[in-house]
Amino acid sequence: MSISVADFPPGTENNLPMRIGCYVLFALCTIPVLLRIYVRTFRSRKIGLDDGFVLAAWVSEIVVIVSVKLQFDSGIGWHASDLMKLPNGAELLSRMVLWPWAAQFLYFFQLGCIKSSVVSLYIRLAVTPMQVRILWITLIIIFGQGLSSSLVVAGFICRPLSIVWDSSQGQFGGPQCMNILAFNYYNAAFFILSDLFLVVAPILVWTSYCGSQIQVALSVMFSLGSLAIGGTIARQVTNAIAINNTSDFTWYWAAAELSSVLESSLGIVFICVPAVAPLFGTMRGSPSKESEEGIDLEDPKCPATFGKLGRQTRAQPGDETLLHETQITISSNDSDVAFQNSICETDGCASHSQ
Repeated sequence: MSISVADFPPGTENNLPMRIGCYVLFALCTIPVLLRIYVRTFRSRKIGLDDGFVLAAWVSEIVVIVSVKLQFDSGIGWHASDLMKLPNGAELLSRMVLWPWAAQFLYFFQLGCIKSSVVSLYIRLAVTPMQVRILWITLIIIFGQGLSSSLVVAGFICRPLSIVWDSSQGQFGGPQCMNILAFNYYNAAFFILSDLFLVVAPILVWTSYCGSQIQVALSVMFSLGSLAIGGTIARQVTNAIAINNTSDFTWYWAAAELSSVLESSLGIVFICVPAVAPLFGTMRGSPSKESEEGIDLEDPKCPATFGKLGRQTRAQPGDETLLHETQITISSNDSDVAFQNSICETDGCASHSQ
């Protein structure tokens, strides 16, 4: 049974606008995801590991939005005292945690995918083998953290797990359930530390290899990740308020759910910025082969592999390994004479005429 405004007396207080906020945030993060898919599919024609993590996070976001609808249809956003006045109010309150629980374990998986996508992008931008190794270890740790936290909430939040959906004790932190608040604090600390690493890493590493324009661009682009830290803090505050007020959990959880969607949506937008940058380069009328393959950043001081989906070497000024061949034909009355000049890797420059 779905709960609506019509079930309550006129003027009954509710937090239903927060459901609209969740829908709007989902729409805003969907736009850059679709642009990213377009760029990587039709422009660069190369799909990377970072794209896979983005799609996984976005699909999870779709499921979360479905759970948001079901949460508000089941009583979230209303005061518990008002719900108890309904004929089936007691039953609603006994099962109120079912869909918030589903959103909880998807939240951890989402963040793991979002942050893993950022690390995957860094691997593509890595300059030295040591950086690649460090980043792969970081990727395994971050994704493992998100996946394991998701599995813990999905399978071990309560004993037995059925308490979540068919018992009046189905509240986070109940006597037969884990301390979800402490668990959230632990994960928040981990995610904030990982966010700080993901924000600082490009500024400290790649700016030392590239020119000043790239330094400014990278600093601005990846500093957007600091917004994710703000989202994490906001989510923990609203989450703690809801869990510490279980007597009116249905009312307070609306803000916590909105904060969760805000955090994940900001993360998805943030990781899509580098991939959709080529579109803005085209709008300026200066597209390039390199910009269509990756980040729309051009600077001859950057490493050969900077901004590439693959590990192909990009020619640098003065690169002696490049084989360059030109042919000039001059017409005369008697015959055509062709001059071919070759710049070779080992023999230097030689001229041949016929």
